[in-house]
Amino acid sequence: FGPDEWGLAREAAVLLAACERPARAVEVWRVLLDQPLLAELRGPWLREALGAARAANDAAQAAVWEKEVEAVEKR
Repeated sequence: FGPDEWGLAREAAVLLAACERPARAVEVWRVLLDQPLLAELRGPWLREALGAARAANDAAQAAVWEKEVEAVEKR
């Protein structure tokens, strides 16, 4: 996604999670969080992505994002 599409991608991930498609939301979050996001976006979006990973029972991805959330919160 380009920077002008980050907000739209986030909205798509949130909508997928709300529509009980958390595994699909995790796919979008993976691509989105692989972008060079601004710090003020990355923290809140990581927490949202973590929620989707937990809802999708994706323990491996949740563990990765939990570590990233902890790192962001320490800054």
